[in-house]
Amino acid sequence: MRDAGFEIERATSFVSLLLPAMLLSRRLDRRTDVTGTEALRAPTGTDHALGTVLAFERWLIRLGVSFPAGGSLLVVASRSE
Repeated sequence: MRDAGFEIERATSFVSLLLPAMLLSRRLDRRTDVTGTEALRAPTGTDHALGTVLAFERWLIRLGVSFPAGGSLLVVASRSE
């Protein structure tokens, strides 16, 4: 991004607290014939629990916590003048 003329104001990974579960899920999916939308189905209540974890993570990021690793990367940047 710097090479493209942007100044990085903030960078953090997110989906960090769920990274171990995400990696385990992907490993288990490789061992089964689960594909497509089947892989996206979760047991009842799981979506709510995961959403709660992600909401907590968003709160931490808003407080200034940066995560070194996660499922996604958030970068806030502006064009340098």
